[in-house]
Amino acid sequence: MTCGSTAAMMTAANPGDKVIVFSPFYENYGADTILSGAEPIYVPLYPPEFNLNADEVYEHIVYKPSEHIYFASVKERKQMKTHIFK
Repeated sequence: MTCGSTAAMMTAANPGDKVIVFSPFYENYGADTILSGAEPIYVPLYPPEFNLNADEVYEHIVYKPSEHIYFASVKERKQMKTHIFK
């Protein structure tokens, strides 16, 4: 990562925002998030390939009154449809 990506994060994050920071991460990401007035939400990546668990990301980006439903709990394909809001 470069200092440009750090500057971009500090420009894009506003006070009160929540920012997902994948862990392990470049040491400045958490600090830059806090300096921007935002709240870092740390989501782990799992070695050796450093994969992520999509449920761990989605549970932080679902807004009320919606409810997060874990992918593994879905039994029927029609439950997996995506809603697009205008």
